Amino acid sequence: MAVKCNGCDGVMADRLYMKCSRGECGKTYHLSCLAITIEKFKEFTLEYRSQWTCPECVCSIPKGNNSDTPVRSHVTIDKSFTPGNYLNTGRGSKNPNTSFVANKEDIIIEEIREFRMEMKNKLEDQIKEYKLLKNRFTKSETELEELKKQVKVLQEKTAIISVLETKIEILIHKNELLEASVNRKRPLINNIETNVQKEPTLSFAKVVQNNKQKQVVSEITTMECMATKPSDLVRSEEKAQLDNGCKILKTTQTSEKGEERNGIKFGDSEKKKEQESEKEGSWKMLPSRGPKRKNFCTYGVSKKILW
Repeated sequence: MAVKCNGCDGVMADRLYMKCSRGECGKTYHLSCLAITIEKFKEFTLEYRSQWTCPECVCSIPKGNNSDTPVRSHVTIDKSFTPGNYLNTGRGSKNPNTSFVANKEDIIIEEIREFRMEMKNKLEDQIKEYKLLKNRFTKSETELEELKKQVKVLQEKTAIISVLETKIEILIHKNELLEASVNRKRPLINNIETNVQKEPTLSFAKVVQNNKQKQVVSEITTMECMATKPSDLVRSEEKAQLDNGCKILKTTQTSEKGEERNGIKFGDSEKKKEQESEKEGSWKMLPSRGPKRKNFCTYGVSKKILW
């Protein structure tokens, strides 16, 4: 059975306690309940410990010497017993239970202070860690925003690249179609190039030179016309001859205009210009018909008929 303290009713956990030496008592007490320190307990001798009396037994022993009374005549008093051996024999001594409670309160207060200081230090450490975590979180949030912006830019560039790839595919397809069309028409192009190389080409200078030669030839072939005042009969005959000559000349000139001249073929637009010039009375060269008369004066005219 566990030994209990008579002061606090607690179990004795070790051998640091005091036991009453009186046989009828035999109560035990904690050192803290008796306000005895461990150092002081170690100073006690074994004899003192074996003769120690508990506070209750000390209180039950009479303080004065009443051995002369008839009732207590048989009681034997130990003369060697002195009040200094007991804690509560002095005047004004405290109750051990009261001192134990006060000591306990001091211990509890001290522990509370230590606990408070410890919690304060831990709380300060927690606050520092919280600030560090807050700064890291803010930094991470900023980096995350930057990453979001970069991802958005990359998405836009990816979309542009996709559009460009689509356009490139379309252009490649069109290029293939054009190459196929050119390959199909290449024989025809080669034939055209061969024909063009075979035909003689006339430069602009040669064309101008040919036109000048033709104009000189036409001016050299001057025709004669009669410019006099003959009789009415002769005039009518000559007029008829001149009309016939003009008709013949017009037909020959019209037939020659549609033909090739020195390798150059004149078109319809040039024919129209010549016809308009004939209508307006341009200069023509007519051959003289009939015998020459002395009273007629003949001279070469290259432009207009003189009457």
